[in-house]
Amino acid sequence: MHFIGLLRHWLKNAYDNDIRTMSDFSCRFHIFITHIAWMFCSWVLVVLTVERLISIFYPYHAKSLCTRRKAGILIAIFGTIIFIVNIPLLPTFQLKELPTNTSNTILLCDNKDEYESMHEDYWHWWEFIITSLVPFILLFSSNIAIIARLYYSQRRRKYVANNSGDASQTSAYTSGITSITVTLIMVSILFLVTTAPSAIFLIYQYEWLDKVEVLEEVYYFKLVWAALENMSY
Repeated sequence: MHFIGLLRHWLKNAYDNDIRTMSDFSCRFHIFITHIAWMFCSWVLVVLTVERLISIFYPYHAKSLCTRRKAGILIAIFGTIIFIVNIPLLPTFQLKELPTNTSNTILLCDNKDEYESMHEDYWHWWEFIITSLVPFILLFSSNIAIIARLYYSQRRRKYVANNSGDASQTSAYTSGITSITVTLIMVSILFLVTTAPSAIFLIYQYEWLDKVEVLEEVYYFKLVWAALENMSY
């Protein structure tokens, strides 16, 4: 994700060479592969969380259930599904030549006019659900289940320690669970905070652009998008 998205901005600022304006193919392909990487990163994190969930709930079967081969197959399946889901995006973009106040023109990689309603009404909502909302629900619910399981194990450990008269290890175990709880909750919240704003911005960008009246508002619009885009990376 960092390599695909940020490399384009680095080349653009360092060498004044935008990958998306090199050709019509590069315009479509870079947007296509960027959206794939965005979705793929979210679902890889979900796969890792589910693997952690299995190791907590089924510790004796984790080695047989969570092997490298099975993880590779699962990631390949998700990658293939995400690739297929994004195929309809390919024909909706093109390289445009826009006139300026002078005799020159500028190149812009943008969606085709006939597909504008698709992006505005459907695609960005679909992307928000697949990339941010559903992965967040799975991450949060899985992490809550892990936390609940750890606290259940803590209560059992306390019960055994109190009956045996050895409660020295329970305090260290409790502090460890507390730090794990904070970490897992923060991971879930940070995932939502870093993925949702940029997706929501894309949903409402057309509505906000229609309300732009002065040039300064366009610069502010671009600044906000740059900040949200970098936050998602």
